[in-house]
Amino acid sequence: MLTQKSIKVFCTARRYDKSALFSYLGSRYKTTIIKDAAIVELSTGGVAIFFSYGVSVFWDVGYESQKYLLDEISEYSKERFEKPIVEDFNYVIDNSQQNPKITRDIFILHDDSNLVKLAISYPLSQSTELYYFEEAVITIINRNEFLVNELVKRGRIKLPQKQLSMERGRIFREISEIYLSYGFLDVPEFFWEYPELEPVYQSTANYLDIKPRIEVLNKKLAVIQDLLNMISDEQKHNHSAFLETVIIILIAIEIIISIIKW
Repeated sequence: MLTQKSIKVFCTARRYDKSALFSYLGSRYKTTIIKDAAIVELSTGGVAIFFSYGVSVFWDVGYESQKYLLDEISEYSKERFEKPIVEDFNYVIDNSQQNPKITRDIFILHDDSNLVKLAISYPLSQSTELYYFEEAVITIINRNEFLVNELVKRGRIKLPQKQLSMERGRIFREISEIYLSYGFLDVPEFFWEYPELEPVYQSTANYLDIKPRIEVLNKKLAVIQDLLNMISDEQKHNHSAFLETVIIILIAIEIIISIIKW
């Protein structure tokens, strides 16, 4: 009977200080650095893989060792999350298999090599990081739903110009961070050097629906972009209305002065 072992994925921060973290891991553990990943072989058993974009994948690592390692590297985290994003999977080793496959969140590997684990860890880490983006986009939409409701009910957004500008800046900053991080969702450079492992990556990415989720995320980002444009148009309208009011007042004053002089 095949023994199931655990895979635990943690997204704990927006990113790690890659150079400092990988240097530290190399000084403390048997570590192999490949591109933007550090593969750490633990003396207590199991393998931990750390990605520069704030995700860790633990293969057959006990709870205490996971907790110890995550606490140990916390000082290298940038914009650490209060609550990490966690996903669980399992794997078994079946030497009768020719290629790795996945069914019902269980990976069936034909060998126990770290490169195969890394090939699978890439889409696992992308999926977990993508979950963070999905939640961030939903939060932005929900937080600004009142702006759309204001426009529907009143035909205008009844907010001070300064508050509108601040909200517009906040939304722009948040979606910019997402767009700037989009590069990690591409096929990693690792597979340029190990093309024989790319089918493993692709099959896992397909199982996790990464491509369809990116397409949905892009549509939601388009909705937010429309919201930004709406706020911009409202600001322009408010500014034009203010200028028109000032002009009318000035004309009225000029007429009054002319009547008094007459």
